[in-house]
Amino acid sequence: MSGARRPISTIHPRRVPATYAFLGILLVMYGLQLLIAGRLSMDAAYTVVPRPPSIEYFLLTPWVHSSHLHVLENLTLFGIFGWWTERQLGTDSFVVVVLVAGYLTNLLPSVIGIGGLGVGLSGVTNMLAGYVTVKQLWLLSKGGLFEANIPWTLLWCAVSFFLGLIIVVHSIAEFTGLIDPATGIATGVHFVGVMLGFAVAIVTLRNVTGRGVLDG
Repeated sequence: MSGARRPISTIHPRRVPATYAFLGILLVMYGLQLLIAGRLSMDAAYTVVPRPPSIEYFLLTPWVHSSHLHVLENLTLFGIFGWWTERQLGTDSFVVVVLVAGYLTNLLPSVIGIGGLGVGLSGVTNMLAGYVTVKQLWLLSKGGLFEANIPWTLLWCAVSFFLGLIIVVHSIAEFTGLIDPATGIATGVHFVGVMLGFAVAIVTLRNVTGRGVLDG
C-alpha cells in the first residue's frame, strides 16, 4: 500500500499541538530552575521557586515545580489526559481551559480559605482528571468511546478513565479528611481542580446535548 495515506495517530503533534507545547514549557521551565539553582539534586528546583506575594510567583505559579518527582508526575498525567482532552475540546478551548485552571487552582483556595497558595501544574492535572472521568462516563452511557474504532485507543481510554477516577476519588478523600494527605500536598488546589474539571465537562456536555450531537 505504498500509495495509501497513513492515518495520523491520535497523539501525533499535529492532532494535539497544545499538549506538546505545554509539555515543552514544563520541561524548559524545570531545566531553567535547575540551571539557576546550579545543581541537579532532587529538591534543587524548590530553592528557586518564586515566593508569594512576588510578581514572579503570580506569573509563574503553574509552570514551576519543587522536585524531580513533582514535575515528572505532572508531565506524565498531563500527557495522558491532555492528549485525550485536547481532541475533545479542540485546541483553542483546551489552551484557554489549561491557562485558566493553571492560575485559578493555585490561587483560589487561599482566597476562599480552603487551603494555601499552590505551585506547579497539579491543579490542572486534577482538572483534566475530573473532566476525563465525567466525559468518559457520559460517552460510555451513550454506548461510545473516543475513536473506539481504533483498537489501541480502547486501552488508552480505559487507562485514562481509571487513572482519572482514582485521582478524583483520592483528591476528594484528602480534602474531606477521609484520608491523611502527605506532607506538603495542596489538598485545596487538587480539590478545586477536580471541581473545575467537573464544571468544564458539564458545560460542554450541555452544549453537546443542546445541539443533539454526540461528540466522540
